[in-house]
Amino acid sequence: MATRKSSRELPDFEVWWASLDRVGWIGYRVSEHGKVESRWQHCGTGKYVLGEDWRELRSAPGKGGYRLVSPSRDGKCRSIGVHRLVLLGFDGEPAPGEQVRHWDGNPQNNDLFNLMYGSVQDNADDRARHRRVPQGEDHPEAKLTNTQVREMRERYVASGRRLAMKQLAAEYDVDHSTVHKILCGKNWHDAGGPTHLAGEIGQSGERNHQAKLTDAQVREIRELYEAGVATAGELADMYGVSVVTVRAVLKGRQRGGAGGPTFPQRLSGKLTEEQVRLILVKHRDGLATISELASEFKVSKSMVWQIVKRVTWRNVKID
Repeated sequence: MATRKSSRELPDFEVWWASLDRVGWIGYRVSEHGKVESRWQHCGTGKYVLGEDWRELRSAPGKGGYRLVSPSRDGKCRSIGVHRLVLLGFDGEPAPGEQVRHWDGNPQNNDLFNLMYGSVQDNADDRARHRRVPQGEDHPEAKLTNTQVREMRERYVASGRRLAMKQLAAEYDVDHSTVHKILCGKNWHDAGGPTHLAGEIGQSGERNHQAKLTDAQVREIRELYEAGVATAGELADMYGVSVVTVRAVLKGRQRGGAGGPTFPQRLSGKLTEEQVRLILVKHRDGLATISELASEFKVSKSMVWQIVKRVTWRNVKID
């Protein structure tokens, strides 16, 4: 964790100065305590020239309590935060996506040792750490109370982690992802109640409390289909699940970790040119009917009919 010295450990007078010339603010410098000075002097003809003496720029409070100054750049005065100038002078330009952070949470404290670059999330974490943003039920857009959050967590534990998150989301009128974050403790940290690791919630495969098939049954379905013992529809009837589920299992879109062969190509309804050519030859030579070809190549009869009638795959030629 980053640490910064307290400003009370620093002397009251300015010790270190950094020129802002190298970051495009010609004729300006900034001190470690956030004092900004300029060498620009009015020459009496409506123009400014660089002189030898330094004068301090007055700062004024801006949005969020940050101190702002208005140095001139390319002939135009521009408002910029003192905190930004301090880090520009001493640390250089920030990396893409980085912002200035105030370690103690005080936007008025522009001491170098209180400032650092960080991500947007770092700044958000700082605000939460310093309680600058209302948390939990104190947030103006909160849909739940601390009591409801504790109740949700306790109910989930009492059910042996088998209570569906969709059911909790519907009962408490919140999003499914909100329930998941609550149960994991990713938000509503101070509400109380038991929380779980993310991996213990919403288990996949046969460990999911809503699973209708075991891993062994999934492997059986794939092996029976590979052996040609049953179609997807027959397997659905045998195992008491929908055809959609069986097809997803056979394609490997579901239960990928259960093992057994999968058939993403065979069930996709797609054929290779060689398969189409074989269908055309077998039909031409009277070796198989439309129904037999559909069964052999795992496609619909209408698909075979369109192929042999040259409605589709007209680019495939046969001798």
